[in-house]
Amino acid sequence: MTNGMWFSVRSTARIDTLIATPLDGSSTSVLHTTAAGTKWSGQVTSGDIVPQVAGLISTRTAIRGRSARGRIYLPYASETAIVDGSLAAGYQAGAATSWEAFRAAMNTAGSPLVVASYKGGTAADVTSLIVRSHLATQRRRQPR
Repeated sequence: MTNGMWFSVRSTARIDTLIATPLDGSSTSVLHTTAAGTKWSGQVTSGDIVPQVAGLISTRTAIRGRSARGRIYLPYASETAIVDGSLAAGYQAGAATSWEAFRAAMNTAGSPLVVASYKGGTAADVTSLIVRSHLATQRRRQPR
């Protein structure tokens, strides 16, 4: 985990806990408390949060089809990281390096990053991560 992974996130946002849920259908979730240091905090130190958008990372696997693709959404995007509705170019390159290093480290640790398909009951190893320049929304999670 590195600070560079949270490329568009305002520095006042941080991750305090993680919940790991095994996909075997019966095991209980495990709560992990983080050290809440810089590597668990946003990177952008100025600008207001734009709650309607999120940074987007697309995940790819060696398998074709919708069930083998995934997304990672990074909330609390700072307006400083946004230019004309897209992610500022300077943030994209560093984030791609940081996320790829994370993927490689997870593989080395024996816990590869996967895309899980509940429909097919499968999990496919992520082979690449793409940091998108366009920002994403999750409309179903926005207040009405």
